[in-house]
Amino acid sequence: MKKLMSRSSAFAVLLAILIQLTLGSKPTQALVGMGPDAKKDIQDVKLSELVKIDESTPSLPRLTQGLRSKKVVFAWFSVYVAQVFSSNAKPDFSSIVKLKESLTKGLPVVVSMTFVRSVDIGKIVDGFEEGFKENAMDAIKPPYSDFLAAIKKSGDVKDRQKFFFTFLSSGPTTGEKRSLSVETNGKEIFSLKDQTPESVNSFFNIWLGKPSDSGLEKLQEAFLKPEL
Repeated sequence: MKKLMSRSSAFAVLLAILIQLTLGSKPTQALVGMGPDAKKDIQDVKLSELVKIDESTPSLPRLTQGLRSKKVVFAWFSVYVAQVFSSNAKPDFSSIVKLKESLTKGLPVVVSMTFVRSVDIGKIVDGFEEGFKENAMDAIKPPYSDFLAAIKKSGDVKDRQKFFFTFLSSGPTTGEKRSLSVETNGKEIFSLKDQTPESVNSFFNIWLGKPSDSGLEKLQEAFLKPEL
């Protein structure tokens, strides 16, 4: 009887430990929080009115948005919905060059990418490399090679998966330092800390640089017409 009770007690203790571990474990929280949802959507992706980088900073309102598509042979495929958020920037929608300039002068800026289909990570990396090449960004040298390696390591992209690019500035003075954080699935996968404005600003070319294909041109056209 004592042996049976001992086994029962041991099982009860083990069960209690497992329950405690389950209750005590929390899902990883994203660094950037989105919401509330807007009334409008693109490709069934609800747009967000605001994003919040962390609890110590004000929310950033959405400035513009658009759909990134890709033409394969004779067919168009939707890839992701991009949204741009900032509270300091005074966006100039007269041209993509002006829009990029106004955003880089008004950090912090968050650019979100919500994928509308599952995509092999190799294709994502190839797309970034094409854009880098088009904008004279040497993909085989840091920081661009490090960025591509981090994206590749993050794995294949799932339908509705989000990426957040957070651009930060240490201040509005000449010689300021800037930082970039890239996150997905609730964790940071790449970062640049205290870099020159030029090195960080160059990553805006992913959406606002010289287009590598007509799909990016369509996204930029949408950016310049923020009212849906």
